[in-house]
Parts: sequence; structure tokens; C-alpha cells
Amino acid sequence: MLSSHKIKTYQSYAILFIVFQAVFISLLFYLKDQKENQYFEKVCNKQSAEFHSTLDIYSNLARITLEEIIITPSVVNIMAEATNANDNERKRLRQSLYEKLLPTYGRISKKYLRQVHFHFADGKSFLRMHKPEKFDDYLFDVRPTIKKVNEEQRYVEAFELGRHYHAFRFLAPINLNGQHLGSVETGVPFFLLQRTLNQHFPGDYFFMLKKKVASSKLFQDSLDNYIPTDLSEDYLHEKVDMMPENIVDSHFYH
Repeated sequence: MLSSHKIKTYQSYAILFIVFQAVFISLLFYLKDQKENQYFEKVCNKQSAEFHSTLDIYSNLARITLEEIIITPSVVNIMAEATNANDNERKRLRQSLYEKLLPTYGRISKKYLRQVHFHFADGKSFLRMHKPEKFDDYLFDVRPTIKKVNEEQRYVEAFELGRHYHAFRFLAPINLNGQHLGSVETGVPFFLLQRTLNQHFPGDYFFMLKKKVASSKLFQDSLDNYIPTDLSEDYLHEKVDMMPENIVDSHFYH
């Protein structure tokens, strides 16, 4: 029979062994979690770099397009006339600007940009090339970028939800002889970024928009362009983001 001393000694060894095992297992889990976190961070950083390098391409294209192709002297003159015009004169000038830019808009919208939208310095919409029937709505309350470009009179770019779609936005001020007239913007939809990313960095790319935010900003008929995500009905995809490339081209470029 074991003496009480030996029993206590064995119990002490057993406790030490259990403690050692617990510490060892905890250390293994810690190292495993640390490696997983490091790997996850590495993957996220890589994907973030790929995304931003792709977005930079469109950013440069948008800025060149706005400053060298869209904001021409004749366009600026139309904006100058429209600034102080009455409703009937603005209607004529809006149509004139639309017809003038339509060939250019048709070419660039089939390549790399979604819309061209002109705004007055007071925040009113003047002309949407993608929705010419929609104008005169006040935008400062729903479009902070438009407020910023007109108040600060400098180039602005950011992601933002508009009245029809979300997009990565690029906005430039319009001035004539020191007078600030308004601004013009263009935007890149996610499906174009998705397409370019897949060409250079094959993978699965999705964009989700919170339904509550979309409902508060989009025109009611524009909500039809979105569908609930599989993840949650509280988040939305734009329909074209989920379409095959050939279907997107026939749907969007009409």
C-alpha cells in the first residue's frame, strides 16, 4: 500500500502534468490563431492593394476625361448661360448640352464610365446624361461630394450612393473667369471594377449595400435595380453585379 506521502507526491506530479498539458495546448492554440490571423491579414492586405491599384486606373481615366474631354470651353459657356437663365432657357441649354455631349458620352460609357452629371453651384441638378429626364432636384442633402466640390471648388473623389445607383465618384468644379458655375461628375460602377479585377486577379468579388441606406437615398424606381443578398435581406446587390459579362453588356450598354 502506498504511503500518504507518496500519494501526495503522485498527486502533485499529476497536477503539474495537467497544468503543463493545459499550458502546452493553450500555447498551440495561441500559435495557431496567431498564424491564422497573420495569414488573414496578409490576404486582406494583398486584396486591398489589388483593389486600390485597379481603382487608381479608373480614377486617372476619370480625371483626364473630365478635365480634358468634358470640361471644354463650349461646355463651360453653356453652364455659364444656364446659371442665370430662366426655366425655359435652361431647358433649351440642357438639350443643347445633352446633344453636344451625347456622342462622347456614348463612347466613354461603353468603355469605362457610367454617367456624366452636371450640377449648379447651389446644388441643383442640371443634366444627367444617363437620365436626362431627371433634373432640378436638390443634391447637397443626399450627395456630400457634390456639396464639397462646390463649396471648396476643388476636385473630389469618393464612393457614394446617388439617386439612381452607387458608384465610385469623381467630381470636378466648373469655373469661368473666376466665377464658380457648378460641377460635373462621372462614376465607375462596381461591375466594371469586378470585371477588371477578375481579368488580372481571378477571384470572387461582391459588393453589398445596406438596404436601409439605399432606401433613404435612391429614387423609388431605382430600387428595382437591386436585389437582396443571400447573406441577409438587409443588404442588397446591384442586379448587374450578379449577371454574366455578356448579359451585363446587353443590359447596361443599350
